[in-house]
Amino acid sequence: MMSAEHGFWDRSLGPRGEMMDYLVDSYIRRKRWEWEQQAVHIVNALGKAMGGESKGKGKGKGGDPFEALSRLGVKVPAEG
Repeated sequence: MMSAEHGFWDRSLGPRGEMMDYLVDSYIRRKRWEWEQQAVHIVNALGKAMGGESKGKGKGKGGDPFEALSRLGVKVPAEG
């Protein structure tokens, strides 16, 4: 494709501008997918904490969401 370390551009792929647009779009799509997956993980962890589930113990009391997240192994802000 392109090789900056060798100082040439493979012209069979088309002009640099078009390929750079493609590469930037690809990077943005990948980052968006990563952010969506991270958001899903956060929502699932919070839902599990708010539901009172912790490591296979089943349903329990909701209580403080920070304590529940801490029991699940999620790093939470310290009090004080």
